[in-house]
Amino acid sequence: MDGRLALPKNTLLDGSYRIERIIGSGGFGITYEAEDIHLETKVAIKEYYPEEFGQRDASLRVRPTAEKQKVTFDWGRTSFLQEARTLARFRHPSVVQVTRVFEANSTAYMVMVFEEGQTFEAWLKRLGRAPTQEELDRIVWPLLGALEMIHAENFLHRDIAPDNIIVRADVTPVLLDFGSARRAVAERSRALTGIVKAGYSPHEQYSTDSRLQGPWSDIYALGGTLYRAVSGQAPEEATLRVDQDRTPPAAEIAKETYRPGFLAAIDACLKVRYAERPQSVAQLRPMLCAPGHFLTRPRVETRKTGTTKPTLVPAARGSTKSWWAVAAVIAVVSGGLFGGLQYARWDAEVRGRVEAEARRKAEQDLQRQTDAAAAIKKAGEEAQARAEAQERRRAKTIEDCQYKSGDDAIAACNEAIRDDPTNANLYNYRGIEYRGKGEFDRAIVDYTKAIEIDPRHAKAYYNRGLIYANRKELDRAIADYTKAIEINPKYANAYFNRGFIYDDRKEFDRALVDYTKAIEIDPRDAKAYYNRGLIYANRKEIDRAIADYTKAIEIDPRYAKAYFNRGFIYDDRKELDRAIADYTKAIEIDPRDAKAYYNRGLIYANRKEIEHAIADYTKAIEIDPRHAKAYYNRGNLYDDGKEFNRAIADYTNAIEIDPRDAKAYNNRGLAYEHKGNRARAIADYRKALEVDPASQSPKTNLKRLKAN
Repeated sequence: MDGRLALPKNTLLDGSYRIERIIGSGGFGITYEAEDIHLETKVAIKEYYPEEFGQRDASLRVRPTAEKQKVTFDWGRTSFLQEARTLARFRHPSVVQVTRVFEANSTAYMVMVFEEGQTFEAWLKRLGRAPTQEELDRIVWPLLGALEMIHAENFLHRDIAPDNIIVRADVTPVLLDFGSARRAVAERSRALTGIVKAGYSPHEQYSTDSRLQGPWSDIYALGGTLYRAVSGQAPEEATLRVDQDRTPPAAEIAKETYRPGFLAAIDACLKVRYAERPQSVAQLRPMLCAPGHFLTRPRVETRKTGTTKPTLVPAARGSTKSWWAVAAVIAVVSGGLFGGLQYARWDAEVRGRVEAEARRKAEQDLQRQTDAAAAIKKAGEEAQARAEAQERRRAKTIEDCQYKSGDDAIAACNEAIRDDPTNANLYNYRGIEYRGKGEFDRAIVDYTKAIEIDPRHAKAYYNRGLIYANRKELDRAIADYTKAIEINPKYANAYFNRGFIYDDRKEFDRALVDYTKAIEIDPRDAKAYYNRGLIYANRKEIDRAIADYTKAIEIDPRYAKAYFNRGFIYDDRKELDRAIADYTKAIEIDPRDAKAYYNRGLIYANRKEIEHAIADYTKAIEIDPRHAKAYYNRGNLYDDGKEFNRAIADYTNAIEIDPRDAKAYNNRGLAYEHKGNRARAIADYRKALEVDPASQSPKTNLKRLKAN
C-alpha cells in the first residue's frame, strides 16, 4: 500500500463496524473488510482519504495536508457523500449495494454489501484459457442492465475495468468502485492521474473538462474490458490512438472464437471519436447479442427499500391491573365528587365507568403519541427530501454548467455561482463559454475571479492568456502562460503557446526552449515538432529541421505543411526526387496548396519536363489567380516553345499583378521582338530599365536594336 496510515485492525467505527483488514486502496480512498457487530455480518467500508492532500493524525482523524487544501478536501468529501447517497438508491444485482453512509474521524464512510468473488481480471487469469462465448454472455448481459439503469439516472460509472468488476461463484458480475466522486475531486485539484486508467478510459476522460463525457464513455470502457477478455491484453491507451491507431481490431484477432457481431460490437465501443460509438446501452445491446437472443431484457428482481412504521402494542385485554391502578388515581383526585365514599363500597357499575374512562384516556394518549411520532417522521422525511432535491438541483446545475454550451451553459453557471460563489471552476467554465461567444471582456473578468478564489488555478491563467494573445497583448499573455507553468510544470499547451509568441517576436532561443519542453511533456504534439523545425530551418540547422518535420509527419500523416517544408529543404539541397515526393504528398492532402504546385513546377521545369511544369503552374494560377511568379515562369516555358502569344499573355498578367517586375517587361519585349513587333519590344525594354535601372538585359537588347 501507499504511505497513508490506514485504520488499525479492530478499530470500531460509529459503534457498529469493526475493521478486519484492508481489501483495496486508490488515490482517493481506502476500502476495508469489516464486521457489522450488531448483525454479525461481513461488510465492505470505503473511507474518503485522498492520498494527494489528506493525512491521518494520531486520533485517527483524516485532515487536509495544508490549510490551502481545505476547500478541495471538503469539496471531495461532499462529492463522496453525494455519490454514496446516489448509489444507495440503485437496486440491481450487478451494482454494488450501498447500505449506509456516515461521517466520522472528520471524513466520510460508505458501507456496502461485501461481495464474495474475484475480480474479472483475476477470473480471466485463473481460467488458464480464453473465456467461452457463453461465459462472456453471462457476464455481459447483467452489466448492460446495470449500466442502463444508472445511465437512466444521469449517472456515469467512469471507471469500468477488469479490476472493478467482481465475478461471483455463479459467474454473475458486480460493478464496483464508481468514479464520479474522484472525478469531482480531480477536476478541482487537477489530479488527473487518479481518474484515468490506461487502455480503458476514453480519450475525452483525459481532460479535466468533462462536458464531452456521457454513456458512450462508459461504453468505451466496457468495450476495453471485453477486448481484454477476447484478446488477452488491454487496448492501447486512448490518447495514443488519436493520430495512429495500432490496436488490432477484435474482429481480426479473435474471429475464430467468438460471434462476428459480438467482436464487431467491441470494436464499435472502442472508436476513438465518441460520436462514432454506440450512444446508449439500448443501441449497444442488439449489437453484442446473438441474432434472436436477448432482444428483450430478462426479468430482474430488484430490491426495494421500504419504511416500517413503529407499532405501538397496547396491554393485553385480559389484564386489568393497569386500569385499576388508573382508577385508583382517579379516585384520589376526585374525592369531592364521590363525597368520601369508600373504594371498597363502589358498585360494579361505578367501577365499570371508571375503567372505561381510564381506557379511553389511555387510548387517546396512545393515539396522540402515535400521531406525534408520525408527524415527526413525516417532517423529517420531507426535510430530507427537500435537502436531497436541493442537492440534486445543485449537482444538475453544476453539471449543466460543465456539459452544456452557449447561453444554456452560461445560465446554468450563473445559477451554480449563486449557490456556490467561491467555486473557482464555475467561473472558469463560464469564462470558456463567454470566450466561445466572443465576449472576451466578460471572459477575462471570470478567469480573473477564478484566479482570485484559487491562485493555483492553472487553467484560468492559461485561458486568460489565450485571450490576451488573441488581442495581441503579448506581455500579458506571456505572464499568464508563465504562471500556469509555475503552477503546473507539465502544462504542455502553455509551453507551446508561450513558445509561439516568442517565435513570432523572433526570440528564437526562448521559443526553442518552450517547444522542446512541450515535446518532452507530450511527445505526440505534432505542431510543436513542426514549429521547432521552422526555427531550425531558419537557422540553417537543416538536419534538425528535417528530423522535426519527419517526426511531425509520423505523428500526423495528414500534416501537409510539414511535407511542404521538408520538400522545400530537399529542393534547396537538390534532392529533387525527395522534394517532388513531399510536394506531391502535400498536394494530395491539400489540393488547394498553390505553393506546392508552383514549387513542384519549378523542379519539373529545371528537369525539362515541360508538360508537367506547365500543368503545375496552371494549377497554381487556378488556385491563386494573383500568383505573379507562376504566370512569369509559365510565360518563360511558352516563350521557349515558340508560343509567343501565350508567353505575352502570361507576362502581361505577371506585370498587372506586380508592376515592378523588370524581368517580366524584358521577357515580354523579347517575345514581341520574336513576333517582329519592334516598337512594343523597345517600349518594354525601356519600361524594364525604368523599373530597374541596374538591369543589364534590357540595356543589351536596346543596344542591339539601336534604340538606346
